[in-house]
Amino acid sequence: MIFRTLMLTVLLATSACGGGNDDSSLPDGSRLISGGGTDVDSSIPANCLNCTLENELNVIDGNLASAATFFVPGSNASIVSIMAIAQPGTVFPAGTRSGVKYSLPNGFTSGTLSLITYLDGTLVDSFVLLTGAEDQLPRSAVFATTDGASASFNEVELSFNKQSSSTDLGLNVFDFATSQ
Repeated sequence: MIFRTLMLTVLLATSACGGGNDDSSLPDGSRLISGGGTDVDSSIPANCLNCTLENELNVIDGNLASAATFFVPGSNASIVSIMAIAQPGTVFPAGTRSGVKYSLPNGFTSGTLSLITYLDGTLVDSFVLLTGAEDQLPRSAVFATTDGASASFNEVELSFNKQSSSTDLGLNVFDFATSQ
């Protein structure tokens, strides 16, 4: 398992995103993981009581204004995740950077937000985007990218390991992207 530390390029995303395949607020050279046979997978453990995910297909719709939304009540300590799976035949080469546009409107008091790449379900890299207390985190939408992947990949997952706290977690995930 390869774990990498944060190489964070955070750019404030504009709120004036239009319809499908609008990549106007992405870093230069970035492409959304969307269209064709692109698929999505998500995970909410059964022991995460009253946890929800709404609109999961929004993470692959190519519209940076629409989001999938996780809700994890404060009393739950859990790992929730959502993944974009590139359309069949698409493989991003080693060195490609992965990225995600997300927001944490309520902040959080403890936990770790990671971006993980896979090739056909096999772990390639895990990048820690954020860890720590809510005063360190952006509450408005940001776009975060990682270092280049150590090997080829075709799946990108955003994983949030939420520690038990009194703060409810709201995590909006807009879209995934790649860049060279």
